[in-house]
Amino acid sequence: MKAIANEFYMNQTESYESVAIVGREACKGGKVSLSDFKGRRSCHGGYLTAVGWNYPVKYISSFYQSRRLNDWEIITDFFSAVCAPSDFNRMGLCHGCANKNDSCFSNGPYSGNSGAFRCLVEHAGDIAFVKDDTPILYAKEGPYNQTWSTKLANEFMYLCPKGGCREINGYPGDCILGTVPANVIMARNSISNKKKSIILNTLLNASWADALYSEKNSQGHLLSSSTQGLAEIKQLTRSYLGLSASISKTIQQWNDDKVKIAASNRKSVPDASYAKLLNLPSRCLLAISWIITIYAAEIYHVMARKF
Repeated sequence: MKAIANEFYMNQTESYESVAIVGREACKGGKVSLSDFKGRRSCHGGYLTAVGWNYPVKYISSFYQSRRLNDWEIITDFFSAVCAPSDFNRMGLCHGCANKNDSCFSNGPYSGNSGAFRCLVEHAGDIAFVKDDTPILYAKEGPYNQTWSTKLANEFMYLCPKGGCREINGYPGDCILGTVPANVIMARNSISNKKKSIILNTLLNASWADALYSEKNSQGHLLSSSTQGLAEIKQLTRSYLGLSASISKTIQQWNDDKVKIAASNRKSVPDASYAKLLNLPSRCLLAISWIITIYAAEIYHVMARKF
Protein backbone atom coordinates (compact mmCIF):
# COMPACT_ATOMS: atom_id res chain seq x y z
CA MET A 1 0.00 0.00 0.00
CA LYS A 2 1.01 3.62 -0.37
CA ALA A 3 -0.01 6.92 1.20
CA ILE A 4 -1.92 9.20 -1.15
CA ALA A 5 -3.25 11.92 1.19
CA ASN A 6 -2.70 13.16 4.71
CA GLU A 7 -4.58 15.18 7.29
CA PHE A 8 -3.39 18.66 8.12
CA TYR A 9 -4.05 20.56 11.29
CA MET A 10 -4.03 24.13 12.56
CA ASN A 11 -1.71 26.44 10.61
CA GLN A 12 -1.42 23.78 7.88
CA THR A 13 0.71 21.60 10.17
CA GLU A 14 1.24 18.09 8.80
CA SER A 15 2.49 16.40 11.97
CA TYR A 16 1.75 16.19 15.69
CA GLU A 17 3.62 15.43 18.88
CA SER A 18 3.67 12.28 21.00
CA VAL A 19 3.56 13.34 24.65
CA ALA A 20 3.19 11.95 28.16
CA ILE A 21 0.45 13.48 30.32
CA VAL A 22 0.34 13.25 34.13
CA GLY A 23 -1.71 14.82 36.91
CA ARG A 24 -0.46 18.19 38.12
CA GLU A 25 0.18 16.82 41.61
CA ALA A 26 2.75 14.39 40.18
CA CYS A 27 4.89 17.37 39.11
CA LYS A 28 5.22 18.83 42.58
CA GLY A 29 8.28 18.50 44.78
CA GLY A 30 11.16 18.23 42.35
CA LYS A 31 12.14 17.72 38.73
CA VAL A 32 10.18 14.55 37.96
CA SER A 33 10.97 12.63 34.75
CA LEU A 34 9.63 9.61 32.89
CA SER A 35 12.10 7.34 34.68
CA ASP A 36 10.36 8.23 37.97
CA PHE A 37 7.22 6.48 36.76
CA LYS A 38 8.74 3.03 36.87
CA GLY A 39 6.35 0.82 38.83
CA ARG A 40 3.36 3.09 38.14
CA ARG A 41 0.32 2.45 35.91
CA SER A 42 0.23 3.48 32.24
CA CYS A 43 -2.48 4.32 29.69
CA HIS A 44 -1.83 3.76 25.98
CA GLY A 45 -4.42 4.55 23.29
CA GLY A 46 -3.57 1.40 21.38
CA TYR A 47 -1.02 -1.36 21.05
CA LEU A 48 1.37 -0.59 18.15
CA THR A 49 0.08 2.96 17.68
CA ALA A 50 2.81 5.55 17.16
CA VAL A 51 1.76 7.99 19.89
CA GLY A 52 0.40 5.47 22.37
CA TRP A 53 2.96 2.70 22.02
CA ASN A 54 5.86 2.88 19.58
CA TYR A 55 7.35 6.21 20.64
CA PRO A 56 6.99 5.53 24.39
CA VAL A 57 8.45 2.02 23.97
CA LYS A 58 11.40 3.35 21.99
CA TYR A 59 12.18 5.94 24.66
CA ILE A 60 11.76 3.58 27.61
CA SER A 61 13.92 0.98 25.85
CA SER A 62 16.90 3.28 26.51
CA PHE A 63 16.66 2.22 30.16
CA TYR A 64 17.28 -1.41 29.12
CA GLN A 65 20.23 -1.17 26.75
CA SER A 66 22.03 -4.08 28.39
CA ARG A 67 19.06 -6.45 28.04
CA ARG A 68 17.45 -7.96 24.95
CA LEU A 69 13.72 -7.41 25.43
CA ASN A 70 10.72 -7.07 23.15
CA ASP A 71 8.11 -4.33 23.46
CA TRP A 72 5.81 -6.26 25.82
CA GLU A 73 8.68 -7.10 28.15
CA ILE A 74 9.92 -3.52 28.21
CA ILE A 75 6.54 -2.05 29.08
CA THR A 76 5.42 -4.71 31.55
CA ASP A 77 8.74 -4.55 33.37
CA PHE A 78 8.68 -0.77 33.58
CA PHE A 79 5.00 -0.28 34.51
CA SER A 80 3.08 -2.24 37.16
CA ALA A 81 -0.19 -2.16 35.19
CA VAL A 82 -0.76 -1.39 31.51
CA CYS A 83 -3.84 -0.50 29.47
CA ALA A 84 -3.12 -0.79 25.73
CA PRO A 85 -6.15 -1.98 23.71
CA SER A 86 -5.80 -3.66 20.32
CA ASP A 87 -7.96 -4.55 17.33
CA PHE A 88 -6.26 -7.93 17.16
CA ASN A 89 -7.49 -10.64 19.51
CA ARG A 90 -5.21 -11.22 22.53
CA MET A 91 -2.60 -8.71 21.36
CA GLY A 92 -3.61 -5.94 23.72
CA LEU A 93 -2.23 -5.47 27.24
CA CYS A 94 -5.25 -4.86 29.40
CA HIS A 95 -4.58 -5.82 33.01
CA GLY A 96 -4.51 -2.07 33.76
CA CYS A 97 -7.82 -1.18 32.07
CA ALA A 98 -9.85 -1.15 35.32
CA ASN A 99 -11.97 -4.11 34.22
CA LYS A 100 -13.99 -1.99 31.82
CA ASN A 101 -16.20 -4.07 29.51
CA ASP A 102 -14.45 -4.79 26.21
CA SER A 103 -11.66 -2.45 27.29
CA CYS A 104 -9.07 -4.44 25.38
CA PHE A 105 -10.46 -3.65 21.94
CA SER A 106 -10.35 -0.56 19.73
CA ASN A 107 -13.99 0.30 20.44
CA GLY A 108 -13.46 0.13 24.19
CA PRO A 109 -13.67 3.13 26.54
CA TYR A 110 -9.88 3.43 26.91
CA SER A 111 -9.00 3.17 23.22
CA GLY A 112 -7.51 5.95 21.12
CA ASN A 113 -6.04 9.23 22.33
CA SER A 114 -9.27 10.26 24.02
CA GLY A 115 -9.52 6.82 25.64
CA ALA A 116 -5.98 6.99 27.04
CA PHE A 117 -6.77 10.42 28.47
CA ARG A 118 -9.99 9.03 29.95
CA CYS A 119 -7.95 6.24 31.54
CA LEU A 120 -5.92 8.95 33.29
CA VAL A 121 -8.96 11.06 34.22
CA GLU A 122 -10.70 8.05 35.79
CA HIS A 123 -7.56 7.13 37.78
CA ALA A 124 -7.08 3.81 35.99
CA GLY A 125 -3.52 4.95 35.25
CA ASP A 126 -0.90 7.41 36.47
CA ILE A 127 0.47 8.46 33.07
CA ALA A 128 -1.09 8.62 29.60
CA PHE A 129 0.67 8.66 26.23
CA VAL A 130 -1.38 10.75 23.81
CA LYS A 131 -1.40 13.29 21.00
CA ASP A 132 -0.36 16.73 22.25
CA ASP A 133 -3.78 18.41 21.88
CA THR A 134 -5.80 15.57 23.44
CA PRO A 135 -6.28 17.16 26.91
CA ILE A 136 -7.34 20.46 25.33
CA LEU A 137 -9.95 18.73 23.17
CA TYR A 138 -11.37 16.31 25.74
CA ALA A 139 -11.00 18.05 29.10
CA LYS A 140 -14.08 19.40 30.88
CA GLU A 141 -13.88 22.76 29.08
CA GLY A 142 -12.77 21.23 25.75
CA PRO A 143 -14.81 21.39 22.51
CA TYR A 144 -15.22 17.61 22.42
CA ASN A 145 -15.76 16.96 26.12
CA GLN A 146 -17.54 13.73 27.06
CA THR A 147 -19.62 12.52 29.99
CA TRP A 148 -16.40 11.32 31.60
CA SER A 149 -14.66 14.69 31.10
CA THR A 150 -14.84 15.69 34.76
CA LYS A 151 -11.49 17.48 35.01
CA LEU A 152 -10.06 20.68 33.56
CA ALA A 153 -7.02 20.70 31.28
CA ASN A 154 -4.98 22.64 33.86
CA GLU A 155 -5.31 19.72 36.27
CA PHE A 156 -2.77 17.92 34.08
CA MET A 157 0.68 18.70 32.71
CA TYR A 158 2.99 17.55 29.95
CA LEU A 159 5.73 15.38 31.45
CA CYS A 160 9.11 16.13 29.92
CA PRO A 161 10.81 12.73 29.39
CA LYS A 162 14.19 13.97 30.64
CA GLY A 163 12.78 15.96 33.52
CA GLY A 164 10.30 18.65 34.44
CA CYS A 165 6.70 19.42 33.50
CA ARG A 166 5.02 21.95 31.22
CA GLU A 167 1.58 23.54 31.19
CA ILE A 168 -1.06 22.01 28.89
CA ASN A 169 -1.43 24.57 26.12
CA GLY A 170 -1.06 22.62 22.88
CA TYR A 171 2.63 23.61 22.61
CA PRO A 172 4.68 21.03 24.53
CA GLY A 173 7.98 22.39 23.25
CA ASP A 174 10.77 19.94 24.01
CA CYS A 175 8.52 17.91 26.36
CA ILE A 176 7.83 15.35 23.64
CA LEU A 177 8.65 11.74 22.86
CA GLY A 178 8.75 12.47 19.15
CA THR A 179 7.05 14.08 16.16
CA VAL A 180 4.60 11.87 14.26
CA PRO A 181 3.63 12.49 10.61
CA ALA A 182 -0.03 13.35 10.10
CA ASN A 183 -2.52 10.51 9.72
CA VAL A 184 -2.86 9.29 6.16
CA ILE A 185 -5.22 7.78 3.62
CA MET A 186 -3.68 4.83 1.85
CA ALA A 187 -4.36 3.02 -1.41
CA ARG A 188 -3.19 -0.22 -2.91
CA ASN A 189 0.26 0.20 -4.36
CA SER A 190 -0.97 -0.93 -7.78
CA ILE A 191 -3.68 1.73 -8.06
CA SER A 192 -3.64 3.58 -11.37
CA ASN A 193 -3.00 7.30 -11.55
CA LYS A 194 -6.50 7.76 -12.98
CA LYS A 195 -8.19 6.02 -10.05
CA LYS A 196 -5.94 7.83 -7.59
CA SER A 197 -6.96 11.15 -9.14
CA ILE A 198 -10.67 10.29 -8.91
CA ILE A 199 -10.33 9.25 -5.29
CA LEU A 200 -8.40 12.37 -4.30
CA ASN A 201 -10.85 14.67 -6.09
CA THR A 202 -13.73 12.96 -4.31
CA LEU A 203 -12.10 13.12 -0.89
CA LEU A 204 -11.24 16.79 -1.31
CA ASN A 205 -14.77 17.64 -2.43
CA ALA A 206 -16.52 19.86 0.13
CA SER A 207 -19.73 17.79 0.34
CA TRP A 208 -17.83 14.55 0.90
CA ALA A 209 -15.64 16.26 3.50
CA ASP A 210 -18.72 16.83 5.64
CA ALA A 211 -19.12 13.07 5.97
CA LEU A 212 -15.46 12.62 6.80
CA TYR A 213 -15.71 15.05 9.69
CA SER A 214 -18.98 13.72 11.10
CA GLU A 215 -19.30 12.24 14.60
CA LYS A 216 -16.27 14.05 15.96
CA ASN A 217 -17.37 13.29 19.49
CA SER A 218 -17.24 9.51 19.05
CA GLN A 219 -14.41 7.05 18.47
CA GLY A 220 -15.92 6.09 15.14
CA HIS A 221 -14.95 9.22 13.23
CA LEU A 222 -12.91 8.81 10.08
CA LEU A 223 -10.55 11.74 10.58
CA SER A 224 -8.87 13.06 13.71
CA SER A 225 -10.91 15.57 15.70
CA SER A 226 -8.32 18.30 15.14
CA THR A 227 -8.15 17.81 11.37
CA GLN A 228 -8.60 20.99 9.32
CA GLY A 229 -8.40 19.35 5.89
CA LEU A 230 -6.64 16.90 3.58
CA ALA A 231 -3.60 17.30 1.33
CA GLU A 232 -2.18 15.08 -1.42
CA ILE A 233 1.02 13.19 -0.61
CA LYS A 234 3.45 13.30 -3.52
CA GLN A 235 6.50 11.72 -1.89
CA LEU A 236 7.21 8.05 -1.29
CA THR A 237 5.41 6.54 1.69
CA ARG A 238 8.62 5.50 3.46
CA SER A 239 10.00 8.99 3.06
CA TYR A 240 6.80 10.56 4.34
CA LEU A 241 6.69 8.34 7.44
CA GLY A 242 10.37 8.86 8.21
CA LEU A 243 11.34 8.16 11.83
CA SER A 244 7.88 6.78 12.63
CA ALA A 245 8.40 3.93 10.16
CA SER A 246 11.92 3.28 11.46
CA ILE A 247 10.71 2.97 15.04
CA SER A 248 7.94 0.60 13.98
CA LYS A 249 10.45 -1.54 12.09
CA THR A 250 12.79 -1.61 15.09
CA ILE A 251 10.04 -2.82 17.42
CA GLN A 252 9.01 -5.44 14.89
CA GLN A 253 12.60 -6.66 14.75
CA TRP A 254 12.82 -6.91 18.55
CA ASN A 255 9.75 -9.11 18.61
CA ASP A 256 10.86 -11.26 15.69
CA ASP A 257 14.28 -11.77 17.28
CA LYS A 258 12.67 -12.80 20.56
CA VAL A 259 10.58 -15.45 18.82
CA LYS A 260 13.62 -16.76 16.92
CA ILE A 261 15.67 -16.98 20.12
CA ALA A 262 12.88 -18.86 21.86
CA ALA A 263 12.60 -21.26 18.92
CA SER A 264 16.34 -21.87 18.73
CA ASN A 265 16.44 -22.68 22.45
CA ARG A 266 13.45 -24.96 22.01
CA LYS A 267 11.63 -23.12 24.72
CA SER A 268 7.91 -22.50 24.48
CA VAL A 269 6.70 -18.93 24.12
CA PRO A 270 4.41 -18.05 27.09
CA ASP A 271 1.50 -17.29 24.77
CA ALA A 272 1.60 -19.38 21.61
CA SER A 273 -1.13 -17.35 19.95
CA TYR A 274 0.95 -14.20 20.50
CA ALA A 275 4.01 -15.80 18.88
CA LYS A 276 1.88 -16.76 15.91
CA LEU A 277 0.47 -13.26 15.58
CA LEU A 278 3.97 -11.79 15.55
CA ASN A 279 4.47 -13.28 12.11
CA LEU A 280 1.30 -11.79 10.62
CA PRO A 281 1.55 -8.95 8.10
CA SER A 282 -0.04 -6.73 10.74
CA ARG A 283 3.31 -6.74 12.51
CA CYS A 284 4.86 -5.03 9.50
CA LEU A 285 4.75 -1.39 8.48
CA LEU A 286 0.94 -1.26 8.21
CA ALA A 287 -0.34 -2.23 11.64
CA ILE A 288 -3.96 -1.36 10.96
CA SER A 289 -6.36 -0.95 13.85
CA TRP A 290 -9.46 -0.32 11.75
CA ILE A 291 -10.19 -0.09 8.06
CA ILE A 292 -12.90 1.77 6.19
CA THR A 293 -13.45 0.68 2.60
CA ILE A 294 -14.21 3.25 -0.09
CA TYR A 295 -14.71 2.77 -3.84
CA ALA A 296 -15.08 -1.01 -3.80
CA ALA A 297 -12.11 -1.49 -1.51
CA GLU A 298 -9.77 0.60 -3.66
CA ILE A 299 -8.55 2.69 -0.75
CA TYR A 300 -8.27 2.44 2.97
CA HIS A 301 -8.01 5.12 5.57
CA VAL A 302 -5.33 4.24 8.06
CA MET A 303 -4.32 6.37 11.04
CA ALA A 304 -0.63 7.27 10.74
CA ARG A 305 -0.22 6.59 14.46
CA LYS A 306 -0.32 2.89 13.49
CA PHE A 307 3.14 3.03 12.01
